[in-house]
Amino acid sequence: MNKKEILAFKTSKVTSPKSEMILRLEKWSPTTINLVPPGKPNQYFIFSLFSFIGIFKRNNYFYYRFFDKTKLASSFLVVPRFFKWPYMDKGAVQFTYVMTSSNYRGRGLAWQGIYKAYNDLKKNGINQFWYITDSENLASQRLAEKMGFELVGKLEPTKRFFGIIKTLKLNENK
Repeated sequence: MNKKEILAFKTSKVTSPKSEMILRLEKWSPTTINLVPPGKPNQYFIFSLFSFIGIFKRNNYFYYRFFDKTKLASSFLVVPRFFKWPYMDKGAVQFTYVMTSSNYRGRGLAWQGIYKAYNDLKKNGINQFWYITDSENLASQRLAEKMGFELVGKLEPTKRFFGIIKTLKLNENK
């Protein structure tokens, strides 16, 4: 791949991780006085707003973080389907902005967190899961595949809603 592209992976079942590190896992969800996930830029308040006013069809917007004592080791967002991502089925969620600190990479922390979130979401009726990463992030792509996600295609920005709001169109692999 020559240019950076957004890749979309999908599954209905996340594979259990092979090992487990015992670190503290925190799950954040928005409240009226806490609209931005800890440590994230203020622009993330928009997802909280979407959650409160019902743009998100289900209230499944979360931020998961793994800590080694007080040091952040890994984190990711769970975001439900909304108008910007029409390729997702209603009731689906995506794992995105998956990050692991360099000292903790290769230990399966993101996998453990995503598996925990997957189990919680399954209990709440979610049965379609997406994983979004870019074409240059080979480690993230390998993680998606180890967890049981299959690459379904590339996402391309389009303009909708009066030519202002960008949505993502899925160009499926054939």
